[in-house]
Amino acid sequence: MEEFLVGPTSLTFVQGDVAAAAKAIRDSAKANAALVVKGGVLGGNVLSPADITALADLPSREELLAKFAGALQAPLSKTARLLQAVPAKFAYGLNALIEKQEQAAA
Repeated sequence: MEEFLVGPTSLTFVQGDVAAAAKAIRDSAKANAALVVKGGVLGGNVLSPADITALADLPSREELLAKFAGALQAPLSKTARLLQAVPAKFAYGLNALIEKQEQAAA
């Protein structure tokens, strides 16, 4: 980690969403050419600038949770629509049969 501490250095400590912090640092580096991301440490693992860029490209925690919830909900919604379609089609068929019998009787 010593190579990260050569020259002007800024440290950022994060509690919570690490990807959001990486995005904020990346956006600040784009706006300020003097800010160069040298690397980082996450959970005892040394991260290269490419690793930090990859971390910044991840969706936020909320987005990932929403995608996960959507993935869980999709099969349930599809099953509910299929189960709802059976009685509806039966009712349409029964109604058509009743109308046909009424027309035949008239």
